[in-house]
Amino acid sequence: MRSSWRVDVSLVCFVLVLAAAIPVALLRTKTYALGYDLGRLKSRERELRQRNVELVSEMASTQRAVRDKHTALGVARNGKPADGMLALPNAHEVLHGKETDHGK
Repeated sequence: MRSSWRVDVSLVCFVLVLAAAIPVALLRTKTYALGYDLGRLKSRERELRQRNVELVSEMASTQRAVRDKHTALGVARNGKPADGMLALPNAHEVLHGKETDHGK
């Protein structure tokens, strides 16, 4: 009778250990899965940030090219700026703050 009691206690302890181990193992599995997802997302974020830097740089160079195109001295045959072109004023046409006499 006493040996069967020991078997029953051992069986109960084993069942309790399993009952505690299964949820712990499931939580650990979820933790590892979340860690891998986090690593993947951080890697993706790094790639997207790099792509953003490249696109911003490309946009700046495109804007610079457009600005340079429109501000170039595109002079037509008659001496006036060509259609769609903007010409920068000559140095003697530029007004400076100290040179203006608005008060007189």
